[in-house]
Amino acid sequence: ALCYALTGWLALLLAVPPGYASPLFPAAGVALAMALIYGFPALLGVALGSFLINVGLSLQRGQADWIGWVLPVSIGIGAALQAALGAALAKRYVSQPLTLNEPRDVARFFILGAFIACLVSATVANVSLWLGGVIPFSQWLSNWAYWWVGDTLGVLIGTPIALTFIGRPHADWAHRRGIVGLSLMLVTLLLATAIVHIGRWDEQRMHSIFERDAANASNALAVRLNAPLHALEAIHSVFLLEDHVTADQLRRVAQPWLNEPMHLQAIAWSKLVHRNEIEAFEQQVHAEGMPNYKVFDRPEGMAAAKADADMVVVRYIEPLPRNAVALGVNVLSIPATRRAIEEAQRHDKPVASAGFRLTQETGDQTGVVIYQAVHLRQPDDASGGNRALRGLVSVVLRMDDAALAVLSQYPSYLRWCLVDTDPSAPRHRLAGSPGCEAAKPGALFRKQPIAFAGRQWELRLSSDRTAVPEIDHWTAWIFSLVGLMAAAVLGALLLTVTGRTRRIRVAVEERTTELQREVGERQRTEMALRESERRFRNIFDHVPIGVFY
Repeated sequence: ALCYALTGWLALLLAVPPGYASPLFPAAGVALAMALIYGFPALLGVALGSFLINVGLSLQRGQADWIGWVLPVSIGIGAALQAALGAALAKRYVSQPLTLNEPRDVARFFILGAFIACLVSATVANVSLWLGGVIPFSQWLSNWAYWWVGDTLGVLIGTPIALTFIGRPHADWAHRRGIVGLSLMLVTLLLATAIVHIGRWDEQRMHSIFERDAANASNALAVRLNAPLHALEAIHSVFLLEDHVTADQLRRVAQPWLNEPMHLQAIAWSKLVHRNEIEAFEQQVHAEGMPNYKVFDRPEGMAAAKADADMVVVRYIEPLPRNAVALGVNVLSIPATRRAIEEAQRHDKPVASAGFRLTQETGDQTGVVIYQAVHLRQPDDASGGNRALRGLVSVVLRMDDAALAVLSQYPSYLRWCLVDTDPSAPRHRLAGSPGCEAAKPGALFRKQPIAFAGRQWELRLSSDRTAVPEIDHWTAWIFSLVGLMAAAVLGALLLTVTGRTRRIRVAVEERTTELQREVGERQRTEMALRESERRFRNIFDHVPIGVFY
């Protein structure tokens, strides 16, 4: 289990986009070697080792729910089943004992144990990832292919290395540690180093391109957001010059700005009216040709507004047809704008409100109002002091439309979100798709602060690593596949050469032993012949004496 977990974790350092798999997963080869030598107990170790790896990955990605524990179990079972199938096929169709001396045996072992058996883990793992919602169905086939390739190359390279240490018969594998095991480890280490460097170069280029595009988009949005402030300043100047601006005058001044592509919802003039004078103010407006005009408080801020002695009511608004419902509203009764109005009155500069839903829009369009106070100059103070509030001019900005108009001109791979960083803001997301505030795990991410009319906003841009243009994400994979497949072919060649060398050595040793046995038997025969001849001559030499006696 520890051996599988360690080799698997190191292999994941080589993972390159796109996909979750590594181009080389030698843990699969270690699992097959262990299953061939140690049998069923090794399969339990494989399942446990795979579980440890994938639990670590789940915690690293922030998946602490039940899916983060169920997926490692299913992936571990798939890894164990793959090792069991590979071992069963090798024992059934490859010559035993497993020495891989013959090219035919090497080819069968690689086809059955790698190319066929490795279909199991890739299928089980990716079905589990898809059902668990980790990968979409559109990426299922590509991720399955990456997984299968990584396991297959892991078996082609990892199994021969592991067998040189634990293979049986020991005499047929131990002598291969230097030529097969050490050679493959060195070649694989060099390829792994090259893969890491290529991936690092691609990562640096990817970050540079993303940062460039994100910075350009952020700067463009910051510049575009100045346009509503220019419109506000123009309207503000009109009310400074004229004490009694009519609705028609406001319409003529506002029309050019509304025609600009800055996505203004409205340009309005809100007048300060004492609460005791509301009835007289309404009668005056009725007399000016607006019989349905009525001052009212918004329900959500009515309680706070009732305590105010003054009301700031919308008197004019352009364009009127789509904003008529806002006429007469006491903007102090809107919680999102009350604080901005108080700040604008206090500091005499443009102040933006927090984001709120535009009731004039049918969708969930977020609006922001920028206010600027218009004061009455007291006759006795030419310097500008002791000024009383006359009212406020404002522009209403449709945030989604304004941001989209700018950011749609930049690369589509950028996901963006405009956020109000004020913790007390009722609506933090000003523009962007729902849930865009946080980037996906592992995605490229950039935060760009934007100061706008007294508020601090943040443009958050993110992107999937595989979506960045100008980056050939296949370079590292192609290099990995070609290099590792060459290493696997080298392994097959070394197995064949060392197997043939071993076979020749054994044949020579057997023939030498046989010759030595034949020479010994010939020497023993010659010695027996000499002894027989000596005895015969001895008898013959003594026959006359025997005859004489």
